[in-house]
Amino acid sequence: MKTLMIYLGILVLFGGCSQKTTTNYSDFVDPFVGAADNGHCMPGACFPFGLIQAGPESGNCSWDYTAGYQYKDSILNGFSQTRLSGTGCTDLGDLLILPFSGNAEREKYQSGYKKENQVAYPGYYSVLLSDFDVKAEMTATTHTAIHRYTYNFENAAHLLIDFQSGMVGGLNSFYNHVIDAKQNFESNTVISGYTHAKVWIDRTYYYVIEFNKPYSVKKELALRNSSEKAHRFVFDFDLKKGEELIVKVALSSNSIEGAKKNLKAEIPDWNFNNVKESAQKEWQKVLSRIQVDGTTEEKRIFYTSMYHLFIQPNNIADVGEKPFYSTLSLWDTHRAANPLYTLVADDKVDDFVNSMIHQYDLQGLLPIWALWGGETYCMIGNHAVPVIVDAYLKGYRYKRLGRTV
Repeated sequence: MKTLMIYLGILVLFGGCSQKTTTNYSDFVDPFVGAADNGHCMPGACFPFGLIQAGPESGNCSWDYTAGYQYKDSILNGFSQTRLSGTGCTDLGDLLILPFSGNAEREKYQSGYKKENQVAYPGYYSVLLSDFDVKAEMTATTHTAIHRYTYNFENAAHLLIDFQSGMVGGLNSFYNHVIDAKQNFESNTVISGYTHAKVWIDRTYYYVIEFNKPYSVKKELALRNSSEKAHRFVFDFDLKKGEELIVKVALSSNSIEGAKKNLKAEIPDWNFNNVKESAQKEWQKVLSRIQVDGTTEEKRIFYTSMYHLFIQPNNIADVGEKPFYSTLSLWDTHRAANPLYTLVADDKVDDFVNSMIHQYDLQGLLPIWALWGGETYCMIGNHAVPVIVDAYLKGYRYKRLGRTV
């Protein structure tokens, strides 16, 4: 019954879509749409409903930068691993990384870039950092990101990792939002740790960072403010001109071991192109669930909107665990996005609803605006109710303790 209703729904909306197609639907997606003014969308690389969104950061510390990026800007601070997209509040922006060349000690760690040297499509982002002549590329899986930095400069290759950085509402919050943090330098190719931060939500994230080449020098930079709890480090690598540094980053909402498990499961080797191709295939799979006719511009508008639909909610559970979806902007999504999920994300709806009710079991209330498994208490009403009722009436069921409800 449920499958029949979904098929009929798509048939009514779009005139049927059962025929096979070789169309690359990512060609119609422009990740820069919504990345200007108050759109608050990020153009970074992500996997459908994934935990990680690796992308450029051009600003922070104000409402204009809730997604960390404005298309008008010509300067980048680096590349962070998590983002909110399309929201009006700030948070995330974890683990800011900047590859650079030349002098290791500098007044500002940032670079200019030209728009014509910036590329983004579903699952991939790339830009040339013009100040350092470094090409930065990144792609993602559900829990991990992989960065490829090609250094085209004769001098030493450096990498900045800022463990303090994050998306905040003001400069004071930037220095105060980290409550506790620890970095473990396990070897000259592996860093692990955790950060306990509080901005919009109080959360702890765990990570592991791996390099395909050992760093030769590690230098801790001076704190910018006495309130900082985390640190910034610059790593030197012995690379020849044109050589690549590959950086893998995995996150977990549970533990460092969880992050390591996620990395081993999703990126077991150093093949950047394989990860990128896997992300592209997954985006093709979800975008092709609806096939529409129209002009190229009409398709660009439609498939870019559909791309945004699949960025969130995000699965914050580790590999091998029961999915737990958060980043639930229900006040914004209950009218259109969630009913659409019942048509084009049939395989996820049970998990979405199960996650909402699981949050109720844990915290005593249904999600209002859930982020990283916690509640922000943003907006009014209880819009999880119509989402759950809509799914139930369409045949979806909640499973609790082995029973179907």
